[in-house]
Amino acid sequence: MDVDKLSGEPPVWADKRQALCDALPFFKSHQGSLYTSNLVARGILIDGEVSIRDILTQDVIITALGGGRVKGPEGKMTRTREASSILFRSATAAMQQGLPVGVIAGEKYSLIGAPLPHAYNVLGWFTITDMWAEKDADGIVMHKLRLEKTDKSSPSWWALKGSAAPDVGHRSYPAVRHHCESCKQESKQVFSQGWACLSAKCNNHFVLPNGEVISDLEYAADNAAPFAWCVTCKQPSKTVFAQTWTCLHKECPSAFALPVGTSKSDLTYSREILLERTACVASDQPIQPTLPIVEQASTSIEFRCGIVCPQCHGCSRRRHWDRWVCETDGCDFVLLAPPEPLTLVDVMKEMNEAQMRKSYKNAFVRSPHVESFFKTFGDYSVHGFSIKDPFSTKSEAGTVHIFRATDQINAREGGANQMWHEIHDAAGHGFNLSRNPVRTPGHKTEVLTRHFQQNWGAPYKFVVNVLSKSFSDAPDFILRALMRMSWAGHKAVWSQPDDHSPPSPSELDGLTTFNELLSLGYMEGDSISYHDDGEGTLGPTVATLSLGSPALMSFRMKSRVAKDDREVLKFPIYHGDIVVMHGEDIHKYFEHKVDPLGKRRFALTSRYIDLDTLDPVTRDEAEKKGAIPQHAIKWVYDGQ
Repeated sequence: MDVDKLSGEPPVWADKRQALCDALPFFKSHQGSLYTSNLVARGILIDGEVSIRDILTQDVIITALGGGRVKGPEGKMTRTREASSILFRSATAAMQQGLPVGVIAGEKYSLIGAPLPHAYNVLGWFTITDMWAEKDADGIVMHKLRLEKTDKSSPSWWALKGSAAPDVGHRSYPAVRHHCESCKQESKQVFSQGWACLSAKCNNHFVLPNGEVISDLEYAADNAAPFAWCVTCKQPSKTVFAQTWTCLHKECPSAFALPVGTSKSDLTYSREILLERTACVASDQPIQPTLPIVEQASTSIEFRCGIVCPQCHGCSRRRHWDRWVCETDGCDFVLLAPPEPLTLVDVMKEMNEAQMRKSYKNAFVRSPHVESFFKTFGDYSVHGFSIKDPFSTKSEAGTVHIFRATDQINAREGGANQMWHEIHDAAGHGFNLSRNPVRTPGHKTEVLTRHFQQNWGAPYKFVVNVLSKSFSDAPDFILRALMRMSWAGHKAVWSQPDDHSPPSPSELDGLTTFNELLSLGYMEGDSISYHDDGEGTLGPTVATLSLGSPALMSFRMKSRVAKDDREVLKFPIYHGDIVVMHGEDIHKYFEHKVDPLGKRRFALTSRYIDLDTLDPVTRDEAEKKGAIPQHAIKWVYDGQ
């Protein structure tokens, strides 16, 4: 069968899971099948892991609650335990509150009867009407969810062409649930005469508001799975199976006990459980989220998310700093949305607020792994750290220097304040800061970096390959930043702790001559997780100039070096500061991360790409793009 056998198309779809999660507010689960928020289920993905008796009709889904599975040696997921209590409670909360959940069908979902058009296909809003416990062949509890399409008046696009809708009658269960004042248990209204507590243990069991007698009761829905009460736990369960009734409460000793001769594998769901209907409360949100209002553009979380294209209905991530571009091949939709400039007043306010936090006041040093020292270069106060070899604290893995910028340094012509305004303007007009694949490029599980990148000079793979532009094409502020970091790199390498001999001038040039600069942009909530800069093509010195919001930089030993994953060094970075790391063993034994605090930060990081490690073609490109243009000499920096 092919896609043409489906009667319609999904209202929203995605071919990348990250795009799905970025664009849809009701599904942010990058791995699990159930997305919850504040312990309430919001979205469900049904995909390749189909459980016994799972079913999909035009209006009803019965599926097992996710979780509790592990991947076997052949790659098949096998249930080994009950789903977590958090997932169960979240699904229960959505059912009790009558809140619609968004349902998505993955391309491996096999119950539709035809191939799905995309990797992820939104079915629509559904309401969880029932939950019960079953046991698989190994006796492991699995929680089954019954969901009904919230808007039953709309056609189901996944129905096969020519298929008839089932006759479900005219009457549906009302969307009414109450907690009994006597026993505090929740029950839905199942009788047309009114609501009654269904717990046989309760003193108000079957007490109806108008005093009707039990013999006069009738189910509120035309099709209704009959209730029966367990003699062991006194709790009601629906007759969900065509072959027999059984208690569906997992805590009951008689749960899922079947008559002799009835096999679990032979059970099928009853006609009534598939045809009964409930009057569901519609969602107050459209299944296709509206586009952000560009006039309100900022780096808030809303403008960091993805969008659903209004033309093709595909989900797209925000790959570019200044705009959304639909990721669907052949679709030309673009939504320009450059972030509003963040003023230096805002940056200073963020810095002042950060300095009120304990972690942003002083550096944290874990002895004996790190020793600190202080120096002065030019107008900078420099806080240095000697990071010890993890296998011998008498030896040094390398050093870290923080060149602390003052307000006076930042305010001077060509300084950090001027760069801040220039990079803002450039980022919104052709600077081409963008996110690139960091994992499984081209696959549906492809993941983009959290930050936005543009490389200058020699080509460099920072976790991912980034197209590099030549220094001859770089804006002036990029070259000025390069000169500042070159000065700081020279000073840091020359100023080793007292027990180290300074390098010779010829050695110094090889250590701190930068031929590459990576510009990174961080929006609100962005960060860089633990990593190292120890690629084989790099020199031992790395320098970073920070612009904008404050951040925390942390170092820890790699897991293969030590089981202790606590930070050995952590310090704040502020607007205009320059951080210089020096030493091959820092990258060999340690890793670092940066957690910005605030709405916007740019980091300009320079390295030396060792040309001798490159193939001839790449070397030729690196030599040309990494050459410093003649006019940059006027920006040679002296620390003022």
